[in-house]
Amino acid sequence: MKKIFISCVSSEFKTLRIDAALALKGGLYEPVFQEDFNFEPTSLKESLRKKIKSCVGIIHIVGDGYGAEFPTNDPECNPNGNISYTQWELRLVEEMNRKSFRKKGIWLIFPGDDCTRDTAIERLDWVDHPDLTHAEATQIQEWRRHLQITYKDELYAQRSQYAYRTPQNDREFKKVLETIVKKEHSRQVKAVMPDSMGDFRLRLSRLM
Repeated sequence: MKKIFISCVSSEFKTLRIDAALALKGGLYEPVFQEDFNFEPTSLKESLRKKIKSCVGIIHIVGDGYGAEFPTNDPECNPNGNISYTQWELRLVEEMNRKSFRKKGIWLIFPGDDCTRDTAIERLDWVDHPDLTHAEATQIQEWRRHLQITYKDELYAQRSQYAYRTPQNDREFKKVLETIVKKEHSRQVKAVMPDSMGDFRLRLSRLM
């Protein structure tokens, strides 16, 4: 069974991720996501890389939450400033696609205001830590909110490069998932069907 990675900030979209997983299972795909596998804290990056590499595509659900952040001293994953694990999951697929003949599908979903959110927007990215004052926690939340808004705006500005959808409620979200499953089936079929004998030989030579 082929696998598709579901990428989102869990605190914001855990319910929608469950809906996505059910839709993928119904479409005979195996859903994969970060909380679905065991890893040592020091190996999260490599665990994600391994799991995403095994998938034929990614469903990247983009909201208002920034989520857990990569260490700022990681030069590979954080070369140009702050980045969250969820943001990196999409960047990793893009990097893999640049280096591979067989491309992974990228599906972006921007849920509307009436889609289910598991955490209120004003509580997203709030850090509860005994060593932080309320003012310091507020500053961290505001900075992460700024980073996510910037990331979201950049993705939306580049939306013509992706397959993207903007469902306004849960019903539309489920319909989007049905569409993704159908289009991914078609994409997989097209990927193994050569356009000509010359194309077939070319693809075969790249696999040898």
